[in-house]
Amino acid sequence: MKNPFAFRWPWRALNIRNKLLSFYAAMILMILVINLTVSLTAFRYIQVFDDKLSVYYDIQEYRLAWVSSHESLFNYLRDRVRGQQERYFGSIPTLWQYYHQMRLRADTGLEAEFQLRAIERGMTEFFRRAGEAIRMLDSGNSNYYRTYVDARRVYDYVSGYTELLLNINLNAGSRTYAVLAARAAQVRLLSFISTAVVGAAFFLFAVLFSNSISRPIHHLAELSSRIAGGDLEVEILPVERSDEVGTLFSSFNAMSRSIRQMVEGVKEKADLERRLHEEEIALERMQRSLQEARFMGLQSQINPHFLFNALNTISRTAMFEGAEGTSGLIKSLASLFRYHLRDPRKRVSLGEELAILREYLSIQRYRYGDRLSYRINADVPVDNIFVPAFTLQPLVENAVKHGIEPREEGGEISVEVNHRNQMIQIMVRDTGCGMNSEQTSDMLDPLREGGGAGIGIANVRERLALFYGGREEFQVTSKKGIGTTVTISIPADNKGGEGCIPC
Repeated sequence: MKNPFAFRWPWRALNIRNKLLSFYAAMILMILVINLTVSLTAFRYIQVFDDKLSVYYDIQEYRLAWVSSHESLFNYLRDRVRGQQERYFGSIPTLWQYYHQMRLRADTGLEAEFQLRAIERGMTEFFRRAGEAIRMLDSGNSNYYRTYVDARRVYDYVSGYTELLLNINLNAGSRTYAVLAARAAQVRLLSFISTAVVGAAFFLFAVLFSNSISRPIHHLAELSSRIAGGDLEVEILPVERSDEVGTLFSSFNAMSRSIRQMVEGVKEKADLERRLHEEEIALERMQRSLQEARFMGLQSQINPHFLFNALNTISRTAMFEGAEGTSGLIKSLASLFRYHLRDPRKRVSLGEELAILREYLSIQRYRYGDRLSYRINADVPVDNIFVPAFTLQPLVENAVKHGIEPREEGGEISVEVNHRNQMIQIMVRDTGCGMNSEQTSDMLDPLREGGGAGIGIANVRERLALFYGGREEFQVTSKKGIGTTVTISIPADNKGGEGCIPC
């Protein structure tokens, strides 16, 4: 069970771009911190060093100004040049300015403070005695030189104090420089170590990151090559990351499953199509065999029964009549035999079918006498209309056997051919016994044909459907005690089976 308190490192949830940006940002930040630390330290050390140099500079400027002021005083006392006196008095404010700057920047130790106070008192005493010597010279007092000597003695003391102050600051600066140099060495060492650590971390991350990208992609490439080679049984890749590599893994898994399913579907479809093709071939062969069997069955139903009745009629006619009638019956019978012996799959013209129907009805007319009457009318040119052979005779024979023969008074059979709504309409009507709806359904059922409801009616219907491709119409209407009408409507464009009935 997954621990609900476990911390999920967000690194895996980042995409490659954000991972790179995060790493670069961390590296840059670390380098900036190192550089900023080194720069600030160096800046602080340089500032301290500059402060020390400024103190040295201030002391040196003070020394030069102190010497220049004394030279101006000495030159005036010696040569009495008016400009030297003005130069001396002008140097006094400058010296005090340099002194105050030096006091602000000089070492704050006790010894330095002593030297500064001594310099201050010496300057005050020197300026007092130098001024007194100048006044004595201007008044003509010859003792001015003695006062100058006292001022010179003070000057030397102040110069010595200045040298001591400079040495004190130099020593302090040396100590400070030593400390700064040690710290600078430490900073350089830390900077080097930090740079080395950052470089090592960068190199380690580059290796790990490149491996985390290249290894899965290399594995993915190997699996893709296997699929390209036809091996579809590749393993499902575990998706443990949310970046582009994880997306590639998910897409590859989905693609692999889709290809496998597609190939299996294609195999199943090919196998199904193969089985369907075999079944279609078997069904086609079965239909051909069934049609031939039905034709043979139709002929086996028609020929023996008809031959028996025809021969019986001829026998009785020959007994009671002369040779002329017998001759006509034999001629009609010969025509029927010739028609029956032709290939039943061939198509014939409607004229041929009506002609052989007349021969058949003429024989039946001899058999039933006045109990059977018939008429055949055609209002269209029947020689250009083609139908399957043995289309009308089974219908008329069924009407004779099941419609007219059971009735004592007999009946009439009529065959009419008309043109209706771009269709050729053939109507076979009898005034026989008629049928109820159940008998009509049985007559049209191919599984029940020959069972007493009719001979080959369903067979005729199926052959017409095959011949005209479903464009024909076949309708049977019957009423008990009134009669039966079979209506066949075929296309007037004469587009039916070419040459033979499709099997």
